[in-house]
This record gives sequence, C-alpha cells and structure tokens, in this order.
Amino acid sequence: MHNPAFILLYGKDKKLLRLRAMVLELGDNEVSLTTGAELARAILATSRVDVLVLCHTLDPTEREQLVAEVMVDYPMTKLLVLGTGAGGWARTEGALALATSDGPGQLLRTVDSMLSRTIH
Repeated sequence: MHNPAFILLYGKDKKLLRLRAMVLELGDNEVSLTTGAELARAILATSRVDVLVLCHTLDPTEREQLVAEVMVDYPMTKLLVLGTGAGGWARTEGALALATSDGPGQLLRTVDSMLSRTIH
C-alpha cells in the first residue's frame, strides 16, 4: 500500500474537474479541485501538493504563468497539463503533457507513474 498523494486539479469546467477527481480518487489519492486561480495559489502555498493537474479549459497564458510560478516556488510539485493535443497545448516547458483523448485510465496511469507507482 502507498501513502495517498495530494493532487490539485485546476480548470474552468467544474463538472469535468469532478469527473477527473473521481478517476484520480480511484488511485487512493486525496484530490482537491478549484476553478479559481487565487484558490489554486492559496492551496499550493498552504499544502503539500504532489501533482498539480492543469485542465485544457484554462487560458494558455494563465496556464504558462502558473507553470512558471510552480516551477520556481514549489519545485517538488509535479505538473501535468491536459490538452487537446492542438496548438500550444501539445507541450509546456517543465510539465508533462497528456491528451484528453487518451481517456481516464491513462490519466490515472500517468499520475501514478509521476508518483513512481505501478498500477495494474
């Protein structure tokens, strides 16, 4: 058994975030979600966030700014950017990218891999 990881989901679509949270909770993770930038920053400042998942619903400029902040201020937090695979969402410097079309199982496997876990 592993220690639960704390995962923060940040995006603009609350229903989509809830669905992703349910998937990540299947991996025995503690998951929090927010649609607000200030709350995301407050959680990062007051909690040990193992993985920050940035949803494709975020504005690219906002996403890039938050990625840069996290890399400097919270270097132990791993970053996962979810995207449609088009345009600037394909790659984000300092973060792992995952296409939303890869599905929920791949999301869970990717997060577990980022946490150095193996799931079957």
